[in-house]
Amino acid sequence: MGALVEFARRVLNEQSEPKTKATTPEMVGPPLAVKIVNSVIGDYYLCLSETEPFDPGDGLPVYRPSEIRALIGKGYGTDAVQAVHRLKMVFDGKVVR
Repeated sequence: MGALVEFARRVLNEQSEPKTKATTPEMVGPPLAVKIVNSVIGDYYLCLSETEPFDPGDGLPVYRPSEIRALIGKGYGTDAVQAVHRLKMVFDGKVVR
């Protein structure tokens, strides 16, 4: 019975130890974009620069500050903003005006 208890302890200890270690990539300079998840319109990136190239490579659209200002300035409702977002998804995140 003692061997069985010792075996169980060993198995439980092995299971509680992490198999992999999470690492945080080292940032070089200020962030270029932030990913907005679970928003009303869907997931997207907000790129903090108008001119820096940014391609997340995951198919989500990228909004630039000027696009956000234009959408706010037009006073679109939720349905219209969702339609713009769908168009950006169809056109690979290119600017839709």
